[in-house]
Amino acid sequence: MKHWPTWIEINLSDVKHNVRQIKKRIGQDVCLMLVIKANAYGHGSYKIAKAAAEAGVEKFGVASVDEAITLRENGITQPILILGLSLMDAIEDIVKYDVMATVCQIDWAKMLSDEAVRQNKMACINVKVNTGMNRIGIEPEEATMFVKKIQQYPNLFIEGIFTHLATAYSEKEYVNIQFNQFKNVLENLEKEGIYIPFKHCANTGAVINDSYVYLNQVRPGLIGTTPYAALNPRDGMDIRECFQMKSRVVFIRKVKAGQTAGYDKLYKFERDSIIAVVSAGWADGIPRELTNKGNVIIHGIKCPIRGRVMCDTILVDITNIPDEVKPGDEVVIIGRQCNETISCWEWRTLLGGVSSPVTLRTFVSDRVTRRYIE
Repeated sequence: MKHWPTWIEINLSDVKHNVRQIKKRIGQDVCLMLVIKANAYGHGSYKIAKAAAEAGVEKFGVASVDEAITLRENGITQPILILGLSLMDAIEDIVKYDVMATVCQIDWAKMLSDEAVRQNKMACINVKVNTGMNRIGIEPEEATMFVKKIQQYPNLFIEGIFTHLATAYSEKEYVNIQFNQFKNVLENLEKEGIYIPFKHCANTGAVINDSYVYLNQVRPGLIGTTPYAALNPRDGMDIRECFQMKSRVVFIRKVKAGQTAGYDKLYKFERDSIIAVVSAGWADGIPRELTNKGNVIIHGIKCPIRGRVMCDTILVDITNIPDEVKPGDEVVIIGRQCNETISCWEWRTLLGGVSSPVTLRTFVSDRVTRRYIE
């Protein structure tokens, strides 16, 4: 049993709701691959995968064979694609655990084929095409010959072909350039009589903004659990934050006007006040930049953080709470209590409009317990 009084509540019903919103967006004829890399962005990969599968997700995308093995060993049977490249030492497990590999190297494809023959299994792969992200993938003009070559290898099945859009969150011109290059690749393969079942390029940004690039499969990630990319009302998607971060009051203190709070005396009280010491700090994931900016919710009332966000604690002004606050009372750091809400989006605004989404993976530390609710 863990005794640290800060925890995360992850609502699996909200995950299912988000999946249904995505499926409503893309329609019945488009396959949904949900990307749950980085431990489902910190939410817990196999727990999220199980809930998402129950809501209709057909496939999953991960970053590595290790992430795929975690899903398999926890009972996830849906097809899993490793979106990144794997090294030679992963080949045996890719075949063993029936995981789809991303391929853009002839010699690596040959080694995968040899291992599949050795294990007497069929290895499914997806071919990655570089259309301008300039990360991994074969060049468009090389794609047809590449596919023809690896089709000759035994025990390999090309299940899909894909590219990645670099600007789907921000602008359409480059999306169109990339998509047209990818369509040319698909058309050239079709002219050669080569059939690959699944074609995909739509990440979260494209799922929201660019329905014309859906093809017959999409692979959103963050909007499975996080509304960061879908908060604009024009998007027409009701995406929910799937977690709440909570802690407890551990101490109550009265301070007089003129006294200061915490390290470096960064806050000076202008009146006699009551502060609650909350057992959560930057070591749990509360950004230090919320010093004298952030709020928490106690007894359904927003209460301001006073002074510096410290390693293990924050000091919160509870003077305006009419009823008595006691040690052990619940504190909502992100989430809902009564009629008040603090969202990741609010954090993002307070942090100066940071471009990166605030996700569990990016801020919550391992000492914070995850609790799953439905």
